[in-house]
Amino acid sequence: MRKKKCGCGRSPTGSCVGWHSLTDEEYLAAKMAYEKKMNSAKKDLKEYKMEKITEYANPLSRVLIALIFIMFGLNKIFNYSATSAWMEAMGAPSFLLPFVILLEVIGGVAIVVGWQTRWIALALAGFCILSALIFHSNFTDQNEMSNFMKNIAIAGGFLLLFVNGPGDWSLDKRETSSNNRTFS
Repeated sequence: MRKKKCGCGRSPTGSCVGWHSLTDEEYLAAKMAYEKKMNSAKKDLKEYKMEKITEYANPLSRVLIALIFIMFGLNKIFNYSATSAWMEAMGAPSFLLPFVILLEVIGGVAIVVGWQTRWIALALAGFCILSALIFHSNFTDQNEMSNFMKNIAIAGGFLLLFVNGPGDWSLDKRETSSNNRTFS
């Protein structure tokens, strides 16, 4: 028998502070138990940190992705005639403009507050793809190509929101939790 640092947990803090007489098997068993305990604690801490990051990242990402639609929708309201003329010039009927404004402004606000998030995200993803194809398909112009790719990327973000949902800080989550309550 040799004296080895064992990690047996005999101290009040839970980790070994002394040297004990152990066989090689006892030493290896104590070492493996200690390493397993430490790895579990590290994993729990990482999961806790990721949960906290996700808790704040979900509402922030909803605001960031929806902000462009709210701003551009309001811009279309204040520049209605110019936007209508531009739509006609691009081959899109201008009678669709009120629906576009509603989708952008109301849909954007709904995404921010997390109301009907999945379905509105799906609608906005489709809108992004359609507007990319209709308004930004001139690939010989670098700006149009950039706008096309921007719309496709935003559609991808909305599809992720459709798949994963709005997260904790949302009206959707609040409605779900209130529906799960039992009353006696």
